[in-house]
Amino acid sequence: MKTVRITLVVAAAMLLNVTAFSQAKPSEQAIETKKNTPVKNIENIIGAWKATRVYNGNKEIGVDSTGMQWVEFSPEGKYTAKSKARASEAGSYRLNEGQSRLYLETKDSKNPIEWVVSFKDNTMTLTSNVGSDKAHAQQVRYVFVKTKEGLSTNK
Repeated sequence: MKTVRITLVVAAAMLLNVTAFSQAKPSEQAIETKKNTPVKNIENIIGAWKATRVYNGNKEIGVDSTGMQWVEFSPEGKYTAKSKARASEAGSYRLNEGQSRLYLETKDSKNPIEWVVSFKDNTMTLTSNVGSDKAHAQQVRYVFVKTKEGLSTNK
């Protein structure tokens, strides 16, 4: 009889240890997973951006001489680009996260404009090759600073 009681007590203690250990493990894994989840470009792009530098090849050109001085991206996949030199441009955008590509398309364009997009801190860089002949195409690079946060798709 004593042996049965001791066995039951030992079994109950072991069951409590296993239960406590298995409950602690998932919360530790959830914290680790949250730390290692990379921020996606869609999380960064939403909001308003102001051009601070523009390059044509390796030469810096004035921000006022370009078509995009301000650009705003909405969570609904719409964008608006503004400039002092010409009328506002509006359309839709899409992102290819794996290749860090941003595609801007207006209702009048036949093909979307493709940009390589990168983010660092509060800065977005858009790079594209402009020109019909790839051998003579010039690289255009815009550097933007975020001026207004947008609605995050993750919040």
